[in-house]
Amino acid sequence: MPGIAGFTAGHLDGDEVRRATRCLAALMTRPGLNRLEGPVVEGGVAALQVHNGILAGRYPARSGSRSVWLDGELYDRRPERTDAEELLARWVAAGDDWGFLAGLDGVYAAALVDDEAQRVHLVGDRLGMRILYWGVVDGRLGWSSQLGGFLGVPGFRPQIDRDALPEFFTAGHLLDERTWFRGVQLMAPGTVLTFDLRSGELSRHRYWWWDRIRPQQGRVDLQEAACEAGRLLQASVVARSRPDARVGVSLSGGLDSRSLFAAIPGDHPVPALTFGRPGCVDLRIAGRVAALRPSDHVVVPITARNWLAGRAEAVWWTDGLFNFMSLHGIEAMGAYRQRFDINLDGFGGDLILGGMYLNGATTFGRFDAAHAASKLKGGQDLLGDTTPWEGLDKTDYFLVEQRARRLNNVGTRYLQTYMEDRKPFLARDLVEFVYSLPDELRVKGRLYRALLLDTFPQYYRHIAWASTGYPITWPFGARRAWRELRSLEARLFGRVGTVGLWGLDLRDYTDYPAWLRQEPARGFVTAVLEAPDALYPEYTPRDEVVRLWRSHLDGADESRAVGLRLTFELWLQQVFNARFREEETTA
Repeated sequence: MPGIAGFTAGHLDGDEVRRATRCLAALMTRPGLNRLEGPVVEGGVAALQVHNGILAGRYPARSGSRSVWLDGELYDRRPERTDAEELLARWVAAGDDWGFLAGLDGVYAAALVDDEAQRVHLVGDRLGMRILYWGVVDGRLGWSSQLGGFLGVPGFRPQIDRDALPEFFTAGHLLDERTWFRGVQLMAPGTVLTFDLRSGELSRHRYWWWDRIRPQQGRVDLQEAACEAGRLLQASVVARSRPDARVGVSLSGGLDSRSLFAAIPGDHPVPALTFGRPGCVDLRIAGRVAALRPSDHVVVPITARNWLAGRAEAVWWTDGLFNFMSLHGIEAMGAYRQRFDINLDGFGGDLILGGMYLNGATTFGRFDAAHAASKLKGGQDLLGDTTPWEGLDKTDYFLVEQRARRLNNVGTRYLQTYMEDRKPFLARDLVEFVYSLPDELRVKGRLYRALLLDTFPQYYRHIAWASTGYPITWPFGARRAWRELRSLEARLFGRVGTVGLWGLDLRDYTDYPAWLRQEPARGFVTAVLEAPDALYPEYTPRDEVVRLWRSHLDGADESRAVGLRLTFELWLQQVFNARFREEETTA
């Protein structure tokens, strides 16, 4: 998994350090896809970098006694500097005043080493979207972009955090900074963690949080806000379409990726890739969108026969934290690699601009614990201590950190073993502007619709949205009538109509409930979950898991629950028995 890793050496001898760094590198590197920089051992710190060869750089960046290992990107860096050099230059200029980090526009995690001060600083971006794990093991600080990389940290002995299971099986992801391993945490958003090599003391400093966003005062005009948000989105896409690599788009039938495809500057053919089962609405809508400008558009089918391949291995590269059933697009990795190096990802569009977490006026302007719990599919006891959030004016902030960061963001990590994934909707200025607006402008997609129709009219005025089957220009009455017709078509014909497309199509781009009951998936899942030497029964009852699986085979839709438990078992096998780290889909 591309990223950074390392540990403070303490009293380890040279042979121990060399063995540990070799192990760390092996755990994080996919042969044939990733490159290793380092390891470098100096000043009591051992560090290394694994990357996919796309982002140019020299690792680490150095200035005097300071060095920086950086995973990710800064989109406001100077052209003559690498991302690590930019962070290093700003760190040197600021001294130890970490306020400068709040002004960076980037998605990154970094280890900053100060040999003179004998300190290591771990830094995450404002929203915590570039993943970095850390822990103190035998008095030494360890860090790794790959959770499994901790198996290479000297002295680390993996123990599963049992409190993680109810979070994973209920919400489908973990919360706050929890990981599967006791004693290992995820770096918190907007935070600097400092470890003193002399004393072993650990301190944390939050340099940015949501309370920094100031609500706009007075009346805000919807069209003016949409125009400004559209300008900021276009600027973000331009900044993330630098001509130093091939930039393309994962193009679906949704709204988010369509706007990115439209916003890429220039008149050159834009690489675009769409995946889904043949005959689904997404493929046909994406085809219509791709025809609006010069493009190299390719479709990769997902079928009952090919969807399973590679998913067990992908559990390792997504840290066992993402449902096996939700790894859509893994079938397209080879096609991605052939066509582009940078994927523009629509992550966050419907969340930030579309107000998907708003639920009417009762949720405006405050943190609503009951609403947050409902989005996590559990009770309020699942949320833990919500005191820090109660002084904020949006439930969105909690759900961005707890759901978008801990669930949706993890789903992009497998792609990063092949290429870079950029998320234009997370641009610093765009996020701050949109969240400064009153909630009533974003509810039910008001701001987003206005932005899309004002900024990219030809892409939205007459082309349907896959999730509804009609364009976003339709009035409420027509939308309601069409939804009723579509529901009737689905019941009668098993397919649905879509405005602007002739005939009926499959509504969903996968059919996991049915595919799980067919070979090869049926045999694979049975072999893993019903194996006499399965590891999960130590943590959750075997009879409950087997009952869920057999209930699904008998016709109930338990695909999500089965997928989460299958993911957990695969992760346990990968950690404790080194199985399923490479392709292994037969009993």
